[in-house]
Amino acid sequence: NDRVTGAHAEEAPELPKLAGDAAATKIAELQAELEAIKQSHEAVVDKLNAKVDALQAENETQKCEMKGLNSALQWAYAVEEIPR
Repeated sequence: NDRVTGAHAEEAPELPKLAGDAAATKIAELQAELEAIKQSHEAVVDKLNAKVDALQAENETQKCEMKGLNSALQWAYAVEEIPR
């Protein structure tokens, strides 16, 4: 079993220096691109979270207004005798 593993390790060709440098360059480029995408994504998420917060605040305001309007309607349509 050790002989098989050793044989495979010896047979694996080494990458030429140029290919290794090109791979390292490509990796660095991709890491930079990934970082830029992460930052862009974070900015978009922050913007969307701000919109969600604003919509939730607007929703709460409208719910309060609706409660007030419902109370006013209930009062207006309440069947009570008006003292004379």
